[in-house]
Amino acid sequence: MINKHYEHVILVSLDTLRADCIESSPIAYNFKKKYKTQIKLNTECLDEIIAGGAYFNNCISAAPVTSVSHASYFTGLWPKKHGVYEYFNRKISKPTIFEFAQKAGYSTIFQTDFPIILGDYLGFDKGVDHYHIEDEAGALGRVIKGGDKKTFSFFHFGGIHYPYGFHTYKFGKEAYVNKIKMLEKKYHVAMDHEPMDIHDESFRNSRDKKLLSRYKAIIKKMYDGKFYDELFNLYLEGINFFIKNRLAKFLKDVKKFVDENNALLVIFSDHGEGWDENTHGHYNSLNDEVLRVPLIFYGKGVHVGKRFDLVRTIDLTPTIINKLSGCDYVGSFDGADLGVFDKGRLLEKKRLALAQFWYHGNPEKFIRHQTSVFKNKRLVKPMKTYLSKETAFGGLNRIFMSYSPAGELLARKNQVKKNEVFVETQSNGKIKELERFLKKYNKIPQLHAKKVKDVTAEIKRHLSDLGYNI
Repeated sequence: MINKHYEHVILVSLDTLRADCIESSPIAYNFKKKYKTQIKLNTECLDEIIAGGAYFNNCISAAPVTSVSHASYFTGLWPKKHGVYEYFNRKISKPTIFEFAQKAGYSTIFQTDFPIILGDYLGFDKGVDHYHIEDEAGALGRVIKGGDKKTFSFFHFGGIHYPYGFHTYKFGKEAYVNKIKMLEKKYHVAMDHEPMDIHDESFRNSRDKKLLSRYKAIIKKMYDGKFYDELFNLYLEGINFFIKNRLAKFLKDVKKFVDENNALLVIFSDHGEGWDENTHGHYNSLNDEVLRVPLIFYGKGVHVGKRFDLVRTIDLTPTIINKLSGCDYVGSFDGADLGVFDKGRLLEKKRLALAQFWYHGNPEKFIRHQTSVFKNKRLVKPMKTYLSKETAFGGLNRIFMSYSPAGELLARKNQVKKNEVFVETQSNGKIKELERFLKKYNKIPQLHAKKVKDVTAEIKRHLSDLGYNI
């Protein structure tokens, strides 16, 4: 092993990137088993990093929701342990990797495209020295120009999330506008429709709000018409557009910095994307295609190769925390070290994965909740939610359950993986193990409701600098 500790750690989150949507992934194009598409992935910047790093081919996210998934990455804990098990309702209640790094003397930097759900509202700014919004160049500049200062940085990109490839006009320019016009014409969607889905992850100016509203109307029309293949094609086109127009240059600069310094790069995703009669993008889905995400480690000292063990997003923090210079953390995580820095090291024991989706009941209820937070600028009591769906993975087996608001079991599936696709199977000993795993997890008491507070002056200042009027 070359490096005992790293002076620089860079985390990169590619929101909504599926594991089979990277050209060099062992399961690349697995989506063709479900969707009709001829689109070729152009992921060269990721392929180059995978070729020189450690790639985990079977990483399962703790939730199909951005806030829950990231909180699990950053704490090494299951959602009910860290408190953020819903989309936008409670704050992180446990220390994050940023707090550990900050205490160890690192300058901590956080860049996100989604400041509403990855910001002060839910406690994602804890332990963060410098918070950036839609400004990866400025955030990366702090890393590169930091001199002798140790840095721990995080870069979150929302460009793969819908509106696929664009995020905002700032990044999509006229290609974004023209795509909307073309789709409105093709699917006969009026541009002056009354918006129905107005919830958002970002603060947007009036033009971007209108563009996003038009895009969502198109998606609704396509989904109602069951144009699932066409929706997935939009997603693939978005991946290629985002990589070409935003990610490629960024990763080129990051890779150069990592190669020339004592640095570690970790690239991951929070969840994937899918479309069918039971899956609307990702928000309500626990399908394998949504929960299976890429996880890449790159840097001097990383054991290069592709790994096929079942691992979890909660394993990130336990893997890198002991690589922080000056960090003397002694404690326990739900996740475990992935052993990427020790050649030939196998995982210590078999790992089980789980994911849940907690629902608030209806979109109108949630919009009222979020609108109240923004409008009143005050503490808001969390909404009442219920466990809607849950799943557990173990090796090649998987179980899935869905429930009514009253807790009544609505559906159950026992599944086994064959040729990278889960199919129905009879209950067996391994399924029983997963049942016990979920039962034990669900005995963990829900944390006392923590209230969601207003945006800090620091975030407001950044938004003002970006030209937003809030």
